[in-house]
Amino acid sequence: MHYAIQFEDKQFDYLSLTSRKPTLKHQLIYVVEGLVTVRLGKLEYAIDKGNFFWLPANCLSALSYFPNTHCKVVEASQRLSKPFPNKAGYVKASELIIALFARLSHVPEPSEHQQVLLMAMQYELLDIMPNLQTTSLSHKLNQWHSQSKDLSIEYQMVMRIKEAEKLRLSGTKEAEIAKVLFAGSEQSYNAARLAVLGE
Repeated sequence: MHYAIQFEDKQFDYLSLTSRKPTLKHQLIYVVEGLVTVRLGKLEYAIDKGNFFWLPANCLSALSYFPNTHCKVVEASQRLSKPFPNKAGYVKASELIIALFARLSHVPEPSEHQQVLLMAMQYELLDIMPNLQTTSLSHKLNQWHSQSKDLSIEYQMVMRIKEAEKLRLSGTKEAEIAKVLFAGSEQSYNAARLAVLGE
């Protein structure tokens, strides 16, 4: 059943990529562990541990959930005729939003208890003020290329596989991808795919 406002607790063991499309619902994403990136226009915005990010409905975006990421998401339907913020950006969460996220993880769903907490969350969301800025990590991700050393080894590998997936989906052959991104080694490419994508 689809409620007007919903809570999801998500765990990603491997890299998970969404295609670029308009969001169907308003979303507040809270990253508990790991890293999520949001592509808006030509830039990617990094949401790392402890950060909150607002994505309004109908926002053209693509999400990348890095391996070993745990995030919590509240989604509000466009059916709710409330004046939610219409711009994407990082959010300084109130103490109540933080407490509601913590509590929502421990109540049964669907339940009346959960719906009461989500109703409180709905009113808190009306007061958030999203701010779209380029953080240091966002800057490093946007400047990344296959020779860069700015990111951790783990993030470099994920970025390499993200790039490889783009090439693969556009019809590039494995040997060519290995040549461009893995010094010609298809074995390294396949090992990286297994580690990052689980396939």
